[in-house]
Amino acid sequence: MAIVYQHIRLDKNEIFYIGIGNQYKRAYHKGERRNKIWNNIANKTDYKIEIIAENLTWEDACKVEISLIKKYGRLDLGLGTLANLTDGGDGSVNRIQPKEEKDKRANSIRGLKRTDITKQKISLANTGKIRTLKAKENMSLAHKGQIPKNSKIVLDLFTGIFFDSLRSACYMTNVKYKNEFALMARNSIRSRFKFI
Repeated sequence: MAIVYQHIRLDKNEIFYIGIGNQYKRAYHKGERRNKIWNNIANKTDYKIEIIAENLTWEDACKVEISLIKKYGRLDLGLGTLANLTDGGDGSVNRIQPKEEKDKRANSIRGLKRTDITKQKISLANTGKIRTLKAKENMSLAHKGQIPKNSKIVLDLFTGIFFDSLRSACYMTNVKYKNEFALMARNSIRSRFKFI
């Protein structure tokens, strides 16, 4: 079920954002996932949140959002007070992306060189994440002193540490198993691990 909510700036007592979501936390979400206009207004003044409608189907919530955005008008178009950058109804909850859209996004970053600082940030962001259920199972077996069948010992070429399997090595170093396995299968010089 979906909700429709509005943000009201307290200095002028006017609505400055209309939104939809499938959870209440979206209405209360701040900053990083909001647009620049919204952030500028929120930085200038306090605001309150009102739930306009709840327990709607996604399609009904989209219709309500579209009508309210049309009623109050978008600030970026000079038609009103809203920080919304679209006419509404285009949320991404449960949206299946077309293959062309996925390919376009993938092609836009293919071949992109990342700086060492960017690589470190990505590494820090992924620290502690469990990549796959199988890796978690292998790690629990390794902690019990049981090594999974058909596993080969691998050496981490960066740290010199040995691991009982590639899955556990990837789990402990926050490296995607699928990617590392593909690199090792091709004998790539970019591979972090080596079978012993």
